[in-house]
Amino acid sequence: SLALHSVHLEREQWLSEAEACEKGAAPRTAQAIVREAIGLGVEEEDRKRMWMEDADSLVARGCPECARAIYAVALTTFPTKKSVWVRAAQHEKAHGTRESLDALLRRAVSYCPQAQVLWLMGAKEKWQSGDVEGARAILNEAFRANPDSEQ
Repeated sequence: SLALHSVHLEREQWLSEAEACEKGAAPRTAQAIVREAIGLGVEEEDRKRMWMEDADSLVARGCPECARAIYAVALTTFPTKKSVWVRAAQHEKAHGTRESLDALLRRAVSYCPQAQVLWLMGAKEKWQSGDVEGARAILNEAFRANPDSEQ
């Protein structure tokens, strides 16, 4: 281990290495670095804010896989935070596949069943891809999870 040999890199240095890996066609290595480094030196109360800022910054610098890794850590850390799910879904819509977005939204509503926006995002994606029955099924499931909702 690097720590055994007194080699200590700061969080920002690790994220720069991850960025270099992604740009060097090694996205899985980049994601692994992000998963290990993202929490270094970050106070618990600052994690969500800083991680969302980091994800935005990495996307702006052309590193959507690094950002995806940040969202994965954030969703594990904050599984009931609707705002994190929405941002992760927006990221998947912009940088992922329909399948990855659908899978993420399915997970999102399992953790946040009262988050109507997540249900609606899923239904809209199904509808826009021509799967009207799939959209209808999602809306029916959403109504069962939120019987008092009028949205």
